[in-house]
Amino acid sequence: MKIKKIMSFFLMLTLLVTVNLVPSFAGNGNPDIQVVFNGGSGAGKVEIFGYGEVSYPDPATEFITLTEEAIGSSITIQVIPAVGSKVTRFDVEQTSYLDKEELTQIHTIKNIQNKRYQVKVRFDLAEATTTNFFTVTTGKTGEGDGSVTVSIDGVTQSGPGPYSVEEGKKVIVTATPDADSVFAGWDEDPDYGLNNEYVINSID
Repeated sequence: MKIKKIMSFFLMLTLLVTVNLVPSFAGNGNPDIQVVFNGGSGAGKVEIFGYGEVSYPDPATEFITLTEEAIGSSITIQVIPAVGSKVTRFDVEQTSYLDKEELTQIHTIKNIQNKRYQVKVRFDLAEATTTNFFTVTTGKTGEGDGSVTVSIDGVTQSGPGPYSVEEGKKVIVTATPDADSVFAGWDEDPDYGLNNEYVINSID
């Protein structure tokens, strides 16, 4: 009788080990990525390179199933906000990879295992920004002859203007005298000297 009890015990132990080997997530046996959108007033999308993308605000949660070949490899996730929105949360497996200096967020999961990976993302509306513009007008004085050209951020304009220039742009005004004339200076900034190229590195 004692021998039978011992054998029964080992049979039960073997059955318990077999049950524990079953994957702990629902699916077809391949790894997958659960994308969870944590609300937010903005919009955007999450792209899993090679497997597709899901967008917010619809749906709130989405599953992307990876192939068996993905196991042991790397998967790149890119979070792209819509125009006027920004990413305010980007968590992969409870670790934040949010880079506030970047508009688009990106992270690579290395050595993919046969499990479920959870990605949490939130989009909010970006703060409204005001862009200032300045007017640049050129002209000639004196009895000599010549031409004046204006370059805005490397693009040469035609004519004396006026030009509407966005704040922060680089402006270069070049005065070129004719053969029988000489450049005598800048009326609005006489201290600039006789350099015939007037540079504003960042207009404001």
